[in-house]
Amino acid sequence: MKKLIFVSILFSLLSAQAAWAQKTITIRGVATDSKGVPILDGDKTITFNVYDSPDANSPLWSEQQIVVLKDGMFTASLGGVNPLDLDSEKKYWLGMKIGDEEEMTPRMQLNIAGENATASVSGQTSSKTTAGPGGSNVGLDAAYDLGRIITADDGPVNIIGITQSTKFRLPSGGFWTEDANSNFTFRTASNKHMIFDFDRTLQFRRTTGFPTRFFIDITGNVGIGSTDPAAKLVVRSSSGTNLIEAYNDGGGAGPLVFRVERATGDVYAAGSFNPGGADVAEYVNTSEAVEPGDVIEIDPDNPGQFRKAREAKSSRVAGIITTDPGVILGGNSVDLQKYDNHPAVALAGRVPVKAMAKFGDIEIGDLLVSSPFPGYAMKCDEPRECIGAIIGKAMEPLQEGVGKIMVQVMLR
Repeated sequence: MKKLIFVSILFSLLSAQAAWAQKTITIRGVATDSKGVPILDGDKTITFNVYDSPDANSPLWSEQQIVVLKDGMFTASLGGVNPLDLDSEKKYWLGMKIGDEEEMTPRMQLNIAGENATASVSGQTSSKTTAGPGGSNVGLDAAYDLGRIITADDGPVNIIGITQSTKFRLPSGGFWTEDANSNFTFRTASNKHMIFDFDRTLQFRRTTGFPTRFFIDITGNVGIGSTDPAAKLVVRSSSGTNLIEAYNDGGGAGPLVFRVERATGDVYAAGSFNPGGADVAEYVNTSEAVEPGDVIEIDPDNPGQFRKAREAKSSRVAGIITTDPGVILGGNSVDLQKYDNHPAVALAGRVPVKAMAKFGDIEIGDLLVSSPFPGYAMKCDEPRECIGAIIGKAMEPLQEGVGKIMVQVMLR
């Protein structure tokens, strides 16, 4: 079964006396089904009936119109097809049906007398509307001067209790609920979701003229203090010590466990950092192309750059090009922009290294140094001769040929 809801009994009765003098009534309403879902948009054939009682079988007056529904809302002028001839001293009930369907319920009671117009749902005597002079303001179970319910202009719509402690406000372009302390509240029924459906952006700000504090664009990017987030989350602030803070509590005075300073970007954490890789690396500039596992050294011909180590037991050795670093240093170094090659070199931790057994079998625990073959490591056969050239300790053996083995990086 469908039901007919007239918002504030949307009998605007823009001028009650004038309407009756013209034998017409202009009404605005919302038609929904039994679940409160608006009737589908479109041109609908609607039959309007006026009865002399809420349960009468035959109408006193009836006419059929083609009415446009948008989100269930409609406007109609009754009496435009069949003239109305009703006694303003009597009570009447309005019924409505769409097409060949059953008449919507409940019927709406009409009372028109003098300056005031009232309308109520049949059988719900506690729900009525009262119009002020000229039909400007309408009150629900209250004096019409407490708040405006229906207007023909852009004025706000207020639903206010007698004590005016709580209000529901529908200004142009938005709504909110407000209590006596001007606190904003939006509630849903128990175990229900709150859904914001929008096709452009969602913004939160104090009021018109104040900056936007929270912003979501149509792609799902979120801005805090930003209205043009180019990433999934952008945080901007020009005040305060920290840009981000995290506490180990539920809103009390618990300890600060994580923070990012606003001015410097410095990050502080009370706990450990647990990356996926097993080494600490640093971005460097190289004078030639290198690959993961290469042993590199300081380039004597290009100050500030590195190259593949190419002599046995080089004292210029600097580390191994990392494969999967856990931490990389120097990511914001300006010098990196000057050169084409800037890989990450492992300074400590465990990484694979390109090695060869040509100069002796490599056993687990052997010290490794650079070899005469560019980029390759070899076994240090005499530790006393390798001071200042050691790359690290072998964690895997290599008995012949060349290959990659794991090494514990420890430059010394």
